[in-house]
Amino acid sequence: MIPFLGKHRYTVDEKGRCNVPSKHRAALKFQSSPHLVLTKGLDGCLYLLPLSTWAKLQARLEQEDFHPERQDRFFERLLIEDADVQLPDAQGRIQLSKELRAFAKIDREVLIYGVGSRIEIWSPDQFDEYMSAGRRFAGSLEEMAKDYFRRRGSAGLTPEDRKA
Repeated sequence: MIPFLGKHRYTVDEKGRCNVPSKHRAALKFQSSPHLVLTKGLDGCLYLLPLSTWAKLQARLEQEDFHPERQDRFFERLLIEDADVQLPDAQGRIQLSKELRAFAKIDREVLIYGVGSRIEIWSPDQFDEYMSAGRRFAGSLEEMAKDYFRRRGSAGLTPEDRKA
């Protein structure tokens, strides 16, 4: 799979449509389906997922037929309550429902952010606020990388990093 990378700014038209960047549309041609799932994401953004990525997420959500934990059931319902299957139109646009725009505080502009296996759609103001807050507490890129890979095992670390 070709990863979704980079950030792009677009305007949301009067019908609530926004463009999917052309390089992301090109990457989608390598997917088994041109359909996308648009849903609430974490940190106040929207997730735009290829159908294959959504299927993996759905499989994780459905690992148990009956979720005994109330919070788990609520999370699942909250995630999918306004989800929508999208197929970009001939101009490469998708429809952002008013419910999803309200969730992400999207008005007239969006920031489309490629994050590897998914595309995030942000209000530019919300994204800037999120990134500013992260920079205040996160430390250097090197410190974050070391912590990130330590939490996920030693993959990606040099032998010297593993000793630290």
